[in-house]
Amino acid sequence: MTIKDRFDFLINHYAHGNKRAFSGMIEVSPSVIENIVGTRGGNPSFEVLQKTLCAFEHVSPKWLVAGQGEAFMEEKYSDLPVGVDVELQTFKSLPSEKNKVAKNMTNDERIDALIRQNDALTETNAKLAQSVQDAIKMTHDTIAANQRQGEANQEIMKQLLFILEDSKKNLRAEVVPDVAARRTAHG
Repeated sequence: MTIKDRFDFLINHYAHGNKRAFSGMIEVSPSVIENIVGTRGGNPSFEVLQKTLCAFEHVSPKWLVAGQGEAFMEEKYSDLPVGVDVELQTFKSLPSEKNKVAKNMTNDERIDALIRQNDALTETNAKLAQSVQDAIKMTHDTIAANQRQGEANQEIMKQLLFILEDSKKNLRAEVVPDVAARRTAHG
């Protein structure tokens, strides 16, 4: 699966195939997404990868960057609509019940609830930061590997050019005496 295929998958999953909506979700211009998934098939920049991973925290950085492993880090998150957090989704679907509970809470209970929410968000942020760091490291490793491969390819090209030049010299050395011998025989 190419990077284009992986972005197509995410666009279909999170934005029901709507590239413009997806670009809005990750806060890039629609033309950036079109350059990746369109006929041009360009590679996404680090910034686009980073914004994608930040917008969709359950997408596996390894999968997005290198196509390794599963698309989602945890199965239970693969069916979330448009990257909405489960608690936020529950809150929006049951606002009056959630508010009733909050109204009946004492200040200490509210503080405890806020502390728990803050701890959960802090943990999520730490996981996301680690995912981004992993993606950064993987990107740097991939770039380094590509540079090493490019250097190896340049060395192979030099060797091939040397062999080609040597073959030309050998061919000239064989052809020139043969031509001279034919001229002598005809002349």
